Amino acid sequence: MYDEFADRTTWGPGTAVQKWFIRRVLHSILKVLKQDLKDLEVLEIGTGMGHFAEVAVMDGVKRYVGVEPNQVLRESAQQSAGRFEVLAGGLPNLPASTTGQFDFVVLTHVFEHAKSGYEAREWADALLATLKPGGHVIVISPDVLDYKGFFWATDWSHAFPTSAENVRQIFADTGGNVKVAKRMRFGTINPFVTSLAFLASKIWPTKLANLVSRSLLGRELGTSVQVAFFWGLAFVVTQKPTQ
Repeated sequence: MYDEFADRTTWGPGTAVQKWFIRRVLHSILKVLKQDLKDLEVLEIGTGMGHFAEVAVMDGVKRYVGVEPNQVLRESAQQSAGRFEVLAGGLPNLPASTTGQFDFVVLTHVFEHAKSGYEAREWADALLATLKPGGHVIVISPDVLDYKGFFWATDWSHAFPTSAENVRQIFADTGGNVKVAKRMRFGTINPFVTSLAFLASKIWPTKLANLVSRSLLGRELGTSVQVAFFWGLAFVVTQKPTQ
C-alpha cells in the first residue's frame, strides 16, 4: 500500500528540493528547541524515502530511529539511516521499543493521513508516549487553508484537513504544552520570509505552469513549486509535561 508515493518522489530534481526543504525544517526545529542535534535522540514517524534520516545522520544526530509501515519506503529509509534503525509500524500502535525514549518525535506530511480528527487525537497520545519528560512532538502538515482543493489532489491518502489551529487544539487537549503553532513557508517560520512566500503564492501562475510542464516533462511543476516554496504548512511544537 502507498507504493505509488515512491514513484512520485524519486525524480532527481524533486529529490534535491525535498532534501533542501528538510534541512531548512530541521534548522527551524532546532532553533525552536534551542538544542544541538548531537545531543538529541530523535524519532521520525513516516520516514518516506529517508530524506530526514539522511540529513539528520549527516548533521551528527546522537540517535535516530524511524518508523514506517510501507516496506518499499522503509527499505529506502534504512539505507539513509545507516547504523540506526528503521522499524516497521505506524500510528497509533507504535513499536513498544519507542516508548519514553526520545527527545523529540517528528512527523512531516503524516498527520493529515489520520482518518479523522478523533483518530488524530488518538495519534497525539501515542506520540507523546514516545517522549522523555520534557520532550517535544513536531508536526509539519499541509495547511488546508492554503492548499484548499489541492489538499486532496496532491495525495490520494489525505483524509484529515490539517491546519495550525486544529492541530494545536488536538495537542492542547492532550494536556501538552503547545509552544509553537504557526504556518511554515519556505521551510521556515521567519515572519519576513513567510510573508514574502505568501505574496509569491498569490502571483505564481500555478495552472499555466502545470499546463506547460505537463506537456514538456509529464509533471505538474506549477503545483510542485507552490508545495515546496509558497503554500503554508502547519508547524506545531508541543512539549510533554515534565511530571
